[in-house]
Amino acid sequence: MSILSPTARTRLNEAIGFLYFSAGVLLWLSLLSYHAQDPSWNTAGHAGRPENLIGRVGAHLSDLTLQTFGLGSFVFPILLLLLAWRWIRSENLDAPLAKVLGSGLFILSACTALSLAPGFYLYGGTVPAGGLTGILLAGYLRGAMNVTGAVVLTATCLIVSVYITTSFTISKFHAWFGGP
Repeated sequence: MSILSPTARTRLNEAIGFLYFSAGVLLWLSLLSYHAQDPSWNTAGHAGRPENLIGRVGAHLSDLTLQTFGLGSFVFPILLLLLAWRWIRSENLDAPLAKVLGSGLFILSACTALSLAPGFYLYGGTVPAGGLTGILLAGYLRGAMNVTGAVVLTATCLIVSVYITTSFTISKFHAWFGGP
């Protein structure tokens, strides 16, 4: 059994899909209710009850993901919810390795793009918009290619990741915005 592709047992698929759904909702709620003053691994917050809707677990989880991936963290719950939908409907995921790699490329390039914007911080300056991952990648690309090259490569990676993970094509794009 793969963690990405459903089994032949419909009831088991629905149960696992519901677990993925719950994990996605919990992660989303913990990210949405993040407070910089909540106690976590890198914050010496108050010893009282955390403000995060998911409690201490949510405070730690949201702090870890936001510090690491910044706004890119909000992609993870979406991916979990989409995976849950596939499992609940017992639909196989076409080319699962390509989807995982494309999703990873999307998250990394989104973090980099957010970090290329100068001085973009969240939560009163406590969390960089691209997280530590974006800061490191943007810094490396700026050093290797200057800002223009870094922006072009990052935009290219974003577009390629959308092609890999979805069924998007230029002809569909043209049809969406074409006249009636």
